[in-house]
Amino acid sequence: MGKRNGKSLKKTRQLQQQRGEDEEVKNAPHSFVIPRGKVGKNVMALVNNMRKVMSPFTAEHLKVHRRNVMKDFVAMSGPLGVSHMIMFTKSDTSVNLRVCRLPRGPTLTFQVKSYSTIADLSHHIRRHDVNDNHFKYHALLVMNNFSKEIKHQKLTASMFQNMFPSININKVMLRNIKRVVLVSYDEEADLVDFRHYHLRVVPLGVSRSVKKLQKKNVPKLSKYNDISQFLLNPGVLSESEAELDGEHNSVELPQKMTGTGNTQNDQSAIRLKEIGPRMTLSLTKITDGVCGGDVLYHKFDTLTDEQKAEIVKKREQRKKLKAERTAQQNERVKLKKQAKLAHKERSQQGQKDSVKTQDEGESDGDSYKSVDDSLSDDMDDADYFEQEVGKKPEHGRYYNCSHCL
Repeated sequence: MGKRNGKSLKKTRQLQQQRGEDEEVKNAPHSFVIPRGKVGKNVMALVNNMRKVMSPFTAEHLKVHRRNVMKDFVAMSGPLGVSHMIMFTKSDTSVNLRVCRLPRGPTLTFQVKSYSTIADLSHHIRRHDVNDNHFKYHALLVMNNFSKEIKHQKLTASMFQNMFPSININKVMLRNIKRVVLVSYDEEADLVDFRHYHLRVVPLGVSRSVKKLQKKNVPKLSKYNDISQFLLNPGVLSESEAELDGEHNSVELPQKMTGTGNTQNDQSAIRLKEIGPRMTLSLTKITDGVCGGDVLYHKFDTLTDEQKAEIVKKREQRKKLKAERTAQQNERVKLKKQAKLAHKERSQQGQKDSVKTQDEGESDGDSYKSVDDSLSDDMDDADYFEQEVGKKPEHGRYYNCSHCL
């Protein structure tokens, strides 16, 4: 067997990698991020920023029309493989966020206490360098301070976890992780903080002067007599440029990562820079359906057991009435179809009878004609003249006259 060349091996490796990526994309959770109603330009900017957060497993350029209803998104979630829907609405008093699990629920409703968009943060953060390459791979989710004993906190943590793809630590490529989403619960204020960061890894044990020399743009060294003056000069760093690295953010890299000096098994520091958006959320309600159903949790209204039983009873009555109306409508449709089919059969039978009657009339006309022909053959012209006029014709008037022969 001949030896395979490098180009063939490279192509095979690329195909295998593509199959693995296709399978990963298929199994990953996808989402819709949409506004509902009139929200204004600021909330619309927040919607577009949230689509950036959920990239690449979301419809970033999804257009929502006024005529679209909730059933349209729920119906299309199955064929498109969409598992979650994030909705932003605006009322006279607040901005609300709803997170739905498709197609059957539950739904978490948050009140957005405060928010900042990417554009807002870019004006206050130094070197807000974010490009499209950071959004080619999904973000890493970090959950903080959620209790597993409290039901609504446990359900909230589970909802956020299922919105992002799970990570296999044995197969994940660390260089692909560019972003981090932090969802933290503040127990004292009973609020949920949502943050979105850009992740960067830098080597430890290397001074800032050496790092500047490792970059493509070499710093200006004309004022120094020797390179050691630049390397040993403590005035190279300003206080604002100082980076506080220590045990709290230092790790040993199991893989080689992007960036100069980030080699395998070396100590590096993890640094986070906020991208946005930033939101402070307050959980107000949880229902078991898509924007409806039984209320599992409500922050302001506490119902007694009797009130809950009454709500369940009314809901069962509405379901029963709806089922009866559906059955009646189906029965009416069935009767209309039967009447239409019977009318069609009668029409077809009438057409057949009409054709049969017409055929019988033509056959009777042919029989009458044949009788007249036979009579005319047996009767000669002179006899016919005598029958009609009442006297015999003159001699020699008709050729086929039997009296003139």
